[in-house]
Amino acid sequence: DYIKGTSDYTIYNASKNGNLTIESTTLQGNKTVIYSLQNSTTTINNSDIEIPSTTGENAIKVTNGTITLNNTKINITSSTNCIGLTLTDQNSKAIINSGQFILKNIAINNEKGTLIVNDGKFLSTNNYALKTNSNTTINGGSFYSNSTSGIQITNNANVLLNHLFASSSNNSAINIPQNQTINKYIAKTSTLTQESNKQIAIMSNPKSKSLKQATFTYDGKVKNPNVTITNYLNKKLTPGTDYKLVYQSGRKNVGNYFIQIIYLNNYKYLHQKHYILK
Repeated sequence: DYIKGTSDYTIYNASKNGNLTIESTTLQGNKTVIYSLQNSTTTINNSDIEIPSTTGENAIKVTNGTITLNNTKINITSSTNCIGLTLTDQNSKAIINSGQFILKNIAINNEKGTLIVNDGKFLSTNNYALKTNSNTTINGGSFYSNSTSGIQITNNANVLLNHLFASSSNNSAINIPQNQTINKYIAKTSTLTQESNKQIAIMSNPKSKSLKQATFTYDGKVKNPNVTITNYLNKKLTPGTDYKLVYQSGRKNVGNYFIQIIYLNNYKYLHQKHYILK
């Protein structure tokens, strides 16, 4: 589907306590494509948002409303003033589950609202990928800037970083308020695994490690128990990518054995799980 707006707004959801869902649609506008307000709830699924003109202001603007984005793509490189997503007041909320924002200006601007990013790629060629003055939780995603910081955190922002990658070509990956450290914003369940001026990676630590079977009966065969590992986001880690297993030798004789779990991909942890062959 295709929806084109010729005035200030393409989608203006001011239905008090109402719900609007847009599915698999290309949305195009001149200034602001989607405006959610008056306690309305807007959900955008598998859709593209475009502003071809140079007069663009906001691809998405939220004032006293809630918006959820699932696989939403914003690609606006014609306007140097247009912002991808703006939360304007303390009653505005945005949940980004997946998507891709490419803009010249700020990709996400959280002025006073509540922002939750679970995944996605966010790029600004001339400004911040994310600027936040308010409540922000990052559970995943990549934030890039070709000019300024990938993420800009102001003094009043309440920020929690669980899992992300941030980088900048010409500035700091994450710019934090003066006299503060990046560790102030990192969740206790996460670890700063890579830090430089231009690149920062924060990874959620492994949460649980379980064996599918911990006790075996001797039958003369080598035993290789399966291991399942999840992090604090309840995401299952991938063997060979996030960790590798090293099995103790002699695993077909009666006795106690261990599996060494070596974490990769910047997790920087080492654990052992034990099992019994009797």
